[in-house]
Amino acid sequence: MKCKYDKRTQTYDCVFEEFDIRKIREVGMIKGGINVYGTDYYPSEDGRVFIQLLDEDGKPIDDALCLLDLFYPDKTIWFYEAPMIWLNISKGLYYFDFIVPDQEGVYMVTVQCFYVIDETFDYADSVTVTHGVESGSVQDTWKDDNVYYTVSEKLLAGGGYALDFYFDFYNVSIPSNVTGMTVYWVGRWTSSEEIVYFEVYDWCTGSWVDLVNNISTNTPTVSNFVSVDEYNISCLVSGTDSGTVRVRLRDKDWSEKVEAGDLMTDFIDVQMKYATYGQINNIRGGGEVHVHSPAVSELISSDVWRRYLELYPYIKQVTQTVDPQVCLDNNTLLSYINYTFCIGNTCQDVSYNTTIPCQYGCDMQRNKCKEPPYIKWIIVLAIVFGVIILVKVFA
Repeated sequence: MKCKYDKRTQTYDCVFEEFDIRKIREVGMIKGGINVYGTDYYPSEDGRVFIQLLDEDGKPIDDALCLLDLFYPDKTIWFYEAPMIWLNISKGLYYFDFIVPDQEGVYMVTVQCFYVIDETFDYADSVTVTHGVESGSVQDTWKDDNVYYTVSEKLLAGGGYALDFYFDFYNVSIPSNVTGMTVYWVGRWTSSEEIVYFEVYDWCTGSWVDLVNNISTNTPTVSNFVSVDEYNISCLVSGTDSGTVRVRLRDKDWSEKVEAGDLMTDFIDVQMKYATYGQINNIRGGGEVHVHSPAVSELISSDVWRRYLELYPYIKQVTQTVDPQVCLDNNTLLSYINYTFCIGNTCQDVSYNTTIPCQYGCDMQRNKCKEPPYIKWIIVLAIVFGVIILVKVFA
């Protein structure tokens, strides 16, 4: 990716360099490829990896299951086999969103797609809170609409915060030619001190099974795919309890006392993936995402910093200075506030300037908009009446 900085607009004009990734392994007769698109980011920005999936004739494939592996710069796994989302009405576009961590470096990406794949969708029917304080209802998790079902960590009697609850999905069926099950979640977690873990209940053994991908302040979406090649999917659906799938969310460090986090669930569902016909074709690709720490001397637009502050509550407002208002001319008053924002160890002063038109002129001595003329007459009349009343009282 190549970027050119525009000093006038204080923005970067960036052009993607396409990663043209050809097939590594094929199953059946597929001869396609995956184009993986990456970009450069700063910590705490909204990040996205997306691909366009085409067949050997260059036609888009919209019915695939694409799994993403994303690695930290130290080559440890961040997301493992996370299902990507098909962009509705697009031509073979699949994407995965994340919030960029503060770890600088190159994040390697691999993508594996299977097709032809279809899926069923089941939404949560009930929720049971073991530890936590809830607000909202389970119906708030049926749409991705910024209406949240929230469970806040609860302070334990012995100290420390705990979070533990589970969703039940009723009447889930396992289709023929099932390839796996996906748990897909959208929401926010407000505590940077720890992460929230996903588990599914195994009805065969009566125990909880850890899922790979978890929730942090950097993960507005989390998806976990459980393949039939790695687990007996039928054990995750109760055969005697209305076909129930049980998904648990919890933290594990109940000794943590610094911050009570809020887990805000906007949307959650369980998806059964299955092959609709014929051979399941498999194609792979890879790419990378770059994360840089901005130098203090770099100018980041005020709008960007303001959006950071609105989206991410762990970014602190360090200082706020209100400067005196100043008359720019006889008819305009300038009002501005200086802020100092910090993202990680990088801080920057940002001014929010506002010009206020003065209908009756700007008072250059007081640096204020002049009052309407009738205000002066009201004051004069009030003084006159006050004097008259005093004279009558003491006469």
